[in-house]
Amino acid sequence: MPICATFPETPLFVHLAGIPSISRAVRYDVDVGSFYANVTVRGPVVDQVVAAVQELGYHALVATTVKDLTVICEEQSDTQDKSVWQRVASRLSEKLSCDALAVMNRDDDILLYALYRSGRLADEYNSCPAYWNEADPNGEAGGNPSALCKAFGMPGDPTEVDRVLHTAITCKDDDSDDFVFAGERHAALISALGWPDVPYQQGFDYLTKQRLDSQWRVVG
Repeated sequence: MPICATFPETPLFVHLAGIPSISRAVRYDVDVGSFYANVTVRGPVVDQVVAAVQELGYHALVATTVKDLTVICEEQSDTQDKSVWQRVASRLSEKLSCDALAVMNRDDDILLYALYRSGRLADEYNSCPAYWNEADPNGEAGGNPSALCKAFGMPGDPTEVDRVLHTAITCKDDDSDDFVFAGERHAALISALGWPDVPYQQGFDYLTKQRLDSQWRVVG
């Protein structure tokens, strides 16, 4: 399971909270050292999603639909292989004729997402593009706030989404970034989109190591 990072009021916490570059970030409840990948679809209800997952032959855990959002934690996506993770999202989006948002947190260092509309890639984001692109360490992070809010905003604030996605992307091992952990950036993004309470920071591996509650359905 991930380690909870709702930081205690220790002297170190108080010191860090006083640093402007991270004072906003520590307010979010996040997972430290997290590795998770999941897909959220908008529109189809849980029974429709479960049927699609079964027909595509995936082994996954599917959460109860909350205000049109359904989270899917698929087993192979947790390998952190981008091609696998994106293919799962694309196929689910095509099968269900809906928007799908695939999100990956890599060791709480990097946040990625891929937005699909009826199976086609519509937007893509990488908080640290240099990690996978050594040939162009100054490559663009991507991420279109308007497109993301149109597909998954409830209603969403494009200006705040833009700030969350594009603030202080230095990829340096210091305190210069507003978001020290990828989970913090993810939490802030969900808040900017106006999402309800959905299990957006879960992955297949984490869930199989704990006792599942009634919101999850095992498929495959």
